[in-house]
Amino acid sequence: MSAQQQINNIIEHLDNVSTKSRLLLVLPASAGDIFLATSLLRSLSELYPEYDIYFACLPQFMNILKNNPYLHRIIPYEPIMNDAMAMEGRSQWQGVFDICLQLNTLTQIHVSYHRNGKDRTTFFRKT
Repeated sequence: MSAQQQINNIIEHLDNVSTKSRLLLVLPASAGDIFLATSLLRSLSELYPEYDIYFACLPQFMNILKNNPYLHRIIPYEPIMNDAMAMEGRSQWQGVFDICLQLNTLTQIHVSYHRNGKDRTTFFRKT
C-alpha cells in the first residue's frame, strides 16, 4: 500500500470537528505492551490537556483500550506511523498529528526524539 493511501486511511479516522491539537501514540502490538502503556495515559492527558490523544495499534488489540477515558480515539495502525516526520510534517507537508510518540521505538537507529519542539518531557503526575 502506498504512503498516500496509508495517510488517507489515517485521515478517515480523525475527528475533524474538535479544535484541539492531535497527539498520536503508536504501539502496534502486543497485548502486554499495550496494557502496560495504559499506565501512561492519565499523565499524558494531564500533561497535554489541549490535545486529543489518539492511540494506534493493530485491530486485534483495540479492545484493550476500549472505553479508556484518557483516549480521544483508538485508530488502526498503519506502517507509515513509524515515520514521526510523516505524521508530524516536514517541508511542505503539514502532517496529520502535532506530536507522534512511538512507544515501540526506543533505539538510536530511529529518529524518536523529533517532536517539532512541541513536546513536554515528563510523564510524572504532580501529587
